[in-house]
This record gives sequence, structure tokens and C-alpha cells, in this order.
Amino acid sequence: LKLPSDGDGTILTTNSAIGKVSQVVSNNFTTAVSRTTNDVTSFADISGFSQAITPSATSSKVGILLTVNISNQYAGRNSGVRVLRDSSTILMPTGGTYANFHIFSREGANSIIYNGSVFLLDSPNTTSTITYKVQWAAEGYSGGNNTIYMNKRGYSSQDYGVASSITLWEIAA
Repeated sequence: LKLPSDGDGTILTTNSAIGKVSQVVSNNFTTAVSRTTNDVTSFADISGFSQAITPSATSSKVGILLTVNISNQYAGRNSGVRVLRDSSTILMPTGGTYANFHIFSREGANSIIYNGSVFLLDSPNTTSTITYKVQWAAEGYSGGNNTIYMNKRGYSSQDYGVASSITLWEIAA
């Protein structure tokens, strides 16, 4: 059995401050919301879907677990979400030539709820209160608008609801 170390061979114990979770805060977002758009590169805030945290040290990391449930009005349309720290995107992928997301969805049929999750580890370098917020965007349909839904089935059947969440962990570094 090999015990965890801090990289220089020092064995970490349960009393070690390094890597210890200092606080956990969460927003269980249960509201069913929608947005009509035709531009997958035009992101908008999801009102009420954010979480604030105040790190206790500038060296702390913040772990972000985002789970979303989204659907599109039309099948075969691209949509997705991203996370921002205050007004700055964090840890964004750069592989897309058109758009980049933290969670991407392209349902094969309308009214399918897509469940996606991502875990991000941020280094905010502050002891001021920061807010992690969720934004979304969706591609239009045949030159027109598409409606993206969160926490419910879209378009033809809105009878079923689900919940999304954002959970933050402060991790002492």
C-alpha cells in the first residue's frame, strides 16, 4: 500500500491541510427554463443558475461539478453550456472551429432530455467572493430559431421535469 504524498516524498496524513476540502456549496437548479435563439456562438446567462464561493486562501483550488439536463425543440441541432467565473470563461476547450462548450448536446430526436456532467478544477487566486455561473447557446433550424430547454422535455412534450446542479468545492492547496 502506497500512501499519498505531496510530490516531494512527504507522506500526507489526515491532518494535512494540502488537498483538504475546506467547504462545499451547491445550487440544485430545479426551475424549468427555455431560450429561443439561432446562434450557437451567442451565449446567455441562465438566470438563477449560479453559485458563489469565498475561498479562504489565494492558493485554494475550486472544484466545479456541473450537471445539466437540456433538450432542443428540433432534432439534430447543436446546443450546449459553459461555466464562467464571474465574467471570465474558465478552462475552455479550443478544439472546435465554430463553437466550444463544457457540455455539448446534439439530440437525435426532439423531446429527448440530454443529461451531461463535467468536473472542472479552477485556480481563482483570490479570497474575494466569486460566482460561477452557467451560460447556454443553441443552433437555429433551417435559418430560423430553435428553442433550448433546461430541466424539462422540449417542444412536443413538456410533461417531464428534471433538475440540474452546480456544486463547488474549495480545496486547500
